Amino acid sequence: MEFSIIVPIYNVEAYLKRCLNSIKDQTFNSYEVIMVDDGSSDSSSLIMASYHKKDERFKPFFKKNGGLSDARNYGVKKATGKYILFLDSDDYLGKNLLSELHDVLIKDHDPDVIRYRLAKMENENKLTYSGCVFSNRSSDVAFPLLIREPYFEPAWIYAYNREFFVNHHFTYKVGAYHEDFGLTPYIILKAKTISSISYIGYYYCIRENSITTLKNIENLKKRAYDVLEQYHDLLASIKVDLEISESLKECAYSYLTNAVYLKANILNGKEKREYLAKLKEEEAYQYLQSKTLGHKVKKCLIKMWPELYLMIWGR
Repeated sequence: MEFSIIVPIYNVEAYLKRCLNSIKDQTFNSYEVIMVDDGSSDSSSLIMASYHKKDERFKPFFKKNGGLSDARNYGVKKATGKYILFLDSDDYLGKNLLSELHDVLIKDHDPDVIRYRLAKMENENKLTYSGCVFSNRSSDVAFPLLIREPYFEPAWIYAYNREFFVNHHFTYKVGAYHEDFGLTPYIILKAKTISSISYIGYYYCIRENSITTLKNIENLKKRAYDVLEQYHDLLASIKVDLEISESLKECAYSYLTNAVYLKANILNGKEKREYLAKLKEEEAYQYLQSKTLGHKVKKCLIKMWPELYLMIWGR
């Protein structure tokens, strides 16, 4: 079996059929669907059962509620395909995605990671992003290219060689927001071969009351500080990893540090000042690159006046 598509499911009865139909309608048929019900209280389980009854490739699993990361980690353990993909249950796939990926597996001899493009869907509006295209690049080449993409960190924008993923013991941090930030950069850093294709394979749907659209202050603070905690974990892992070149480490440090500073923009007033003060106390700015005059100006500005930096470059 070529692909395992892992679908975490929690109270998404209004969107689940669209999601699962986008898999059922794929033009390539060697796949399984790992449907992980994370303790839903709506009719999601009945929808899962109906798809399983019609097609045994749709495999239902049930667990106590543990959150998105826990459901993804659970799904990886149940997967048997050569490659794994993650699909959030309120999103959907492009019809030819698996066919496009299969062509890459043959052409590029099974790379560790394959990236595809996405379209963001909001209020019936579709926004697509141009993406870099390359074959079988090392992480030293691919990482600096991929971090320029508008969506670099989401788990669902890549297909992963399951053996590579499992052998490195990759897991998403349970109970944390932005768990993708805490893992995707490290996956790319550890990959030996990475390919990127132009096909729009993922449709990311913005909806009210989703995790990323909740705006109460406690939620926003947790999102910001979860990123900061995972940033510390990432730095610690990268620093001691002898397989990652020093030049690539510098690039990763700078990208991650800039991302942590930019996360301050979801906060306002006192909370934003406290967050930036913590970064200043930690001297996080030291990890920003300063190879060019532009880098040096930005590094000086973020050290002295981080809020001004965010006003200029943080939009």
